[in-house]
Amino acid sequence: MRAKITIYDQFNPSPWGAHMKCVQLVGNNKKVLDVGCATGLVAQKLKENHCEVTGIEIDPEQADVARDACQEILVGDVETMDLALAPLSFDVLLMADVLEHLKDPLGTLGKLSRFLSKGGFILVVLPNIAHFYFRLKLLMGQFDYQERGTLDKSHLRFFTLKTAKRLVVNAGFEIESIDVTVPNVPVSLAFNKNFSILYKLAYRVARLWKNMFAFQFIILAKKQP
Repeated sequence: MRAKITIYDQFNPSPWGAHMKCVQLVGNNKKVLDVGCATGLVAQKLKENHCEVTGIEIDPEQADVARDACQEILVGDVETMDLALAPLSFDVLLMADVLEHLKDPLGTLGKLSRFLSKGGFILVVLPNIAHFYFRLKLLMGQFDYQERGTLDKSHLRFFTLKTAKRLVVNAGFEIESIDVTVPNVPVSLAFNKNFSILYKLAYRVARLWKNMFAFQFIILAKKQP
């Protein structure tokens, strides 16, 4: 049976997108726990960088596809499943576009932190509900759920820069860096010489005024001593 491919299941090669930024931040030769790995597109890039990836995915059909990229796949709801993983066994805990879907993101981060090695780090990607576009929509009395994006109808939690940082810190981590993304554009435009200048400018503005212009926050943090 062919696995269902979601609207998110396309690797974004743009240097300003979350996929490439996560691959670069994880680096090479790491043991990675990829929570919400979908069909393993990011995991495949990490594998090419000689990382060993263990994936957790709630959708069994997508998990079946991800087996090619992951050393091991655990199928189930990360919030409720019993994880038979060794403590301190991963260099990186990757949670890209996951926490906003959970009932208890704080508890889940705490649950997973015990699997992170002493020198390891978490990499969290969260959408920014305070982006100026959504502020304008609220001014016009609109808060309509959509099939994709920040107002995805499956999102249970919404984060600003302040609440995203608070979540990570309250889970017992010390933030080392915060990067941002800007809204995705077609690959043909992202790598177009003329358009890329505007894209770079948008990224720099988003870096300066994260809470207003960042599309997503990418938080790298280590466990507090």
